[in-house]
Amino acid sequence: MPFPGLYDPATAGDISPLLSAFEAIDVEHLAAVGIDTCTAAYEFGKVPEEQLVRLERACRESSDGERVRHVLDELAWLVFDATLAALPARTLSRATLLASPREAELSRDHRKMMAGIRKYACADWMASA
Repeated sequence: MPFPGLYDPATAGDISPLLSAFEAIDVEHLAAVGIDTCTAAYEFGKVPEEQLVRLERACRESSDGERVRHVLDELAWLVFDATLAALPARTLSRATLLASPREAELSRDHRKMMAGIRKYACADWMASA
């Protein structure tokens, strides 16, 4: 099940349903080729280069898929956190509004996503207050 806050009908409009609410805010429609594109924004400093090196090393040195998945999972959460840090508070607040009614049904990973979204939505809101 996809995270319920990643599709926002208020910003989706005619945008491809493959783009999330986090991406739709920066979408450009390329009419000549009939596609939607977006710029992925994130705070580079939140993804240490060492984590990329760890993933490369795990892929090269291990035949154990579980080890590689573990390192990749750690990297994915760092990239998610870095993405949230770069998003506007209004987008994050909207995601919490959309997901909140289904919060009791969220998986462990989705609850972790919700906590991160709330953290940055609140931090951005408090910084502007």
